[in-house]
Parts: sequence; C-alpha cells; structure tokens
Amino acid sequence: MIGCITFVPEVLGAKQNLFEGSSSFERLPDTIIPGALYEFELKFQITDSPYWLRGMSPIVDITPKTDASSVHINFERIPNGFFAIYRVPVTLYVDQNISSEKIFLNISFVSKNSSGDELRSAWSESAVLNISQLPLPAELPSSQDYEFATMSGASCTYDSSVCFGMFHNGTTIPIQCDYRHSCGIVSFDKDAYKLEEKPPLKQIKHGIPIDEIQCKDDFVQVFKKSNNSPACVSLDTKAKLMQRGWAEPLGDIIKQKTVPSEPELTPLDIASIEDRFVHLNPTDMCATISLRLLSHDDLKQTKSGTKDVVFFELDEKSLNEFPILGELIRATHYIESPSNEHSKTEIGLRELVDYEFFIMEKAIAKYNDTQDDYFMKLDGNLDEKLADPKKQGFSNEFVAPQIVYRDKSYTMGSTVFWIADEHEMQSISIRLQDDLKDEKYITLTDKDMDSVPKIKQTIEKIGTELESIVAFKGVPENPDWNNYREWFDQKKTAYNLDDVYVKGFVHDEEYYDLGFLIC
Repeated sequence: MIGCITFVPEVLGAKQNLFEGSSSFERLPDTIIPGALYEFELKFQITDSPYWLRGMSPIVDITPKTDASSVHINFERIPNGFFAIYRVPVTLYVDQNISSEKIFLNISFVSKNSSGDELRSAWSESAVLNISQLPLPAELPSSQDYEFATMSGASCTYDSSVCFGMFHNGTTIPIQCDYRHSCGIVSFDKDAYKLEEKPPLKQIKHGIPIDEIQCKDDFVQVFKKSNNSPACVSLDTKAKLMQRGWAEPLGDIIKQKTVPSEPELTPLDIASIEDRFVHLNPTDMCATISLRLLSHDDLKQTKSGTKDVVFFELDEKSLNEFPILGELIRATHYIESPSNEHSKTEIGLRELVDYEFFIMEKAIAKYNDTQDDYFMKLDGNLDEKLADPKKQGFSNEFVAPQIVYRDKSYTMGSTVFWIADEHEMQSISIRLQDDLKDEKYITLTDKDMDSVPKIKQTIEKIGTELESIVAFKGVPENPDWNNYREWFDQKKTAYNLDDVYVKGFVHDEEYYDLGFLIC
C-alpha cells in the first residue's frame, strides 16, 4: 500500500509518562580517531504517545564517566511528528586526550506535553565506539607544506587542530591544520568548501556569517521561528511555512540566483470563528465540505468497528485540481488548537452499560424517579448476545444527569444509538462545563470513582490534549460538491474496503478527516 499510512487504534494502554518509538544510528563508523569530526544520522520514529508532544531532546549517557567530557555529540533538531521516519544529522568529535579504548553511548529522548509535563522515550539507543589513537610526533608539519593534490580522504578537525591526510601511497600522516592552508580536499575556504552542500547550521559553525549562507540550486533560505535558525527549503515548502506563520523570508541576504516570484495567496474569507470551528464564506449553502485537522488524541481514537483506518497521501495534483482543499487546510491552521474541554476513553459495551446503571442508581436515590427517566431504550438480553459471537445488534439510549466531581461539573455524552455489532468497543465521553446547569446532577466521590474508573480517567485527560480544528465552506451542490465526492470515492478504490476504512488524507505529516454535509 504505497503512499498510505495505516492507523490501528490500539494505543490507549500506553503509560502516561512514556512515548513509544524506535531509533538507530546509520553510517556510524566502527572506529573513531580522536581529533576528527564524524557525521552520521539517527533514524528516528515515534509510533505512540499518551499526549501530543512538544519539542524533542536527546539525553546522552557516556561510559566511562571519566571520559564523558572528552566526547562531544550534537544532534540537529529532532522532529516529533507521529509515524513518519526521520533521519537526523549527528556530529561526533572525540578529544585527543581521551584515555579509554572503548566508549559506550546510550541515547534516550525526552519531550513535554501541552501542560509542560515531561515525557520520556520507552526505549533507548546504544552504540560502542572503538577509539584508535594515532601516534603524533612532537613537531607536526603544517598542511601548507604538502601539495593538496597528493592528499585524498583527509579528515580535519574544525578547531584548527590536527587533520589526518591519506596520501596516494597509502600512508596516513597527521598534519597540523592551518586555516589558510587546510586539509586539502576538506578546505575551510568557503569558495572551495562547497558551502551550498552543507546545512545552514553547519555553515554557521564554520564561521560563515548568516548573510552569506548559501543553498543548493532550487532552494531558498528562510528563518524558521521554531528554532530561531536559518534553513534551506524548496519554494513550495517556503510558501507553506510562511502561510502558517512558521517562517520568515531573509530578503536580500539570500545568496542565491534570482528565483521566480511566488504567487500571492488569496486571503481567507472567514465568516466566523466559534471555539475551534472556522467557517468560511459562503455559509448559506445547502452543500458544505468540512475538513478536520486531527489532534493527536482524536487520531489515536479514530476507528471504524473492526476495520483498520487509513489515510491516503494528498498529492500536489489534487491540490491544484481542487483548490478548496488548500483553502480548508489553511483555515485549519488559522487558529491555535485549544486545550481539550472534553475527552473520550474506550470501553466495552458491557462495562459501559454497568456505568450507566451506576449513575442512574445514584440519580434515582437522589430524585426518587425511575429507570424510564434515564433509559429511553435498552435491550434486556445483552449478556446473551455477548456470549454469542454472531452479530445481533444492540439498542442503548441513555440520558445521563450532570456529574459533579471535585467541585467541577461535567456532562456525560448520551448514548443514543443502535450498534450492529455488540462485540465492538464503544467510548465514554465527558465534557467540562463552565457552570452547573439547573438540571439533574449527581455528585461522585473518590470512592465512587473506584466503581467507575474510566470516568475518572476520562476527566483527568481533560486539559491535557489539544482539540482538533474544523473548517467549513459552503459550495454549490452541482458540480462542486458532487465532484469532490467523486474524487474522494475514486481515491478509496485503491484500497480493499472490506478490510479498511478510508478516513481522509495525510498532508505535510498532518492528518485530516474529510466530510461532506448536505441538508
């Protein structure tokens, strides 16, 4: 399934302070020579987390501790997107005074949730570095004493120290680095060094002023707000970063040949913004297209019965053919995601009905009313149906009273549904209220919560996640709305719909739920 990211919603068991994933070092040399700079990559992926992650930092543990100060390892920014596989550039430098012949590295990772609480990786990555000491004579020749043309494979430290030149006859000779006459093919001279082939941060480390940073062909420079640093990006990426407010152009300081001017984006025609909902004009159309930018919490709980949920990759061709998609994507980024005032937790049907009876009995004891005041409809043979693996269906219509817990009031989502498969997992939904309404309510204590722990779990998740942002735009039913429906249905034909449910699309590592509404 090329270009598809499959999501299996089995993540609610993750520990609250850990996130899941994997990592590995790529192109890490087996042997390290002190005084030489090594460049390799960290392959990194996050697969699960109980919270949306903000920032990502490595924690490096070096053994033996006595040599820890002699080992310098630096990671470029580690992305924290879910499911995508990233390759993070890493540099390693070992001081010449290191005493150990082997160094053990253990790398773990730390992030934070929206509340600022720390989360750690559930795994760590280890590596063993074999240290090879080259004998250095007391008086080293300078690199200016050698013909650069006779040197190949040179490795030079970046603190004007020592480089190791491999000559054509196979001899390795340590040479004192000289800024004006450096290590031959690895020259500090910014004209010979091929600056445009190095990332901007590495150019800065080599002493290149920010206004002289260069980019490869077809790339331009921007200033990224996320880490206050320059970056080389394509024109398309620059436009996307700027429209979201994540980057600024560096103007005249870009050392790049003239690039074509970028098309100006049409301003969004916003009719109203209510909470997390952005309504674009026109709003008086019967046919409407909605787009929901899924928060991490909503993405985890996206499911469709026993089927896997998939998101197809949105290509540039579709964006060009159906410009309303780009408009709705921009609208979902127009406002910041608020902290969640409601939360959901998966629960089995039998347990859900037991919770409903527990709440109902509390209310009956307080108001002296009857079961019919809370259960509008409830099939009476649930246990028999659950004992039979066949799908028989189940009806459950329960209207819950308000819940007061620890001086805050909540509403529990009413269960008004007919489900075709009583063996499927359901969900319990709780929303925080500003004030207690003049309606029936019950008060739950901590002891009560022992009987309904998933209600407590759901309440405790409120305020710890980010809400999904939803954008709406009215369109003519013919041909626009129908054309979009046909396009979406055509995208689904690439999958076996007996096994999967196509929920929406993924674009720039973000997941969107596409909806078609009509009156």
